[in-house]
Amino acid sequence: MKIVSMADESSDSSDSESTHSEPEVPEEPPKTWLGYSWYLVRKMARGTWSTIHVVGDKLAWGLGITSPDWQYALDIHEDLLREAQEEQQEEEKALKRQEELVAQRLRTMENASTDHEQDRTTT
Repeated sequence: MKIVSMADESSDSSDSESTHSEPEVPEEPPKTWLGYSWYLVRKMARGTWSTIHVVGDKLAWGLGITSPDWQYALDIHEDLLREAQEEQQEEEKALKRQEELVAQRLRTMENASTDHEQDRTTT
């Protein structure tokens, strides 16, 4: 028999069983109809959950998704995406600077042509 106290997390055990994280199903089903039904539902749910958990663990292990074997590939992909985004931002900045230079040259040329026309009209 095992006595587990949750308050101080100490256990008193007469046999060498390890502690389980989930409560155990009672060995003897209840004597009432409702209690017995609830007992069967809980027993089936725990059995189903345990089976799904084991199958899921085996499937994950078989697919190799339990360890970060492909993490380096994900890191490389993220780095490539980040570098592509940085390059795109640099290209946008360069294009904007070029447009500003063209606009400035056009203003300079317009000012020069306006000054040249004013000189012609005064002479």
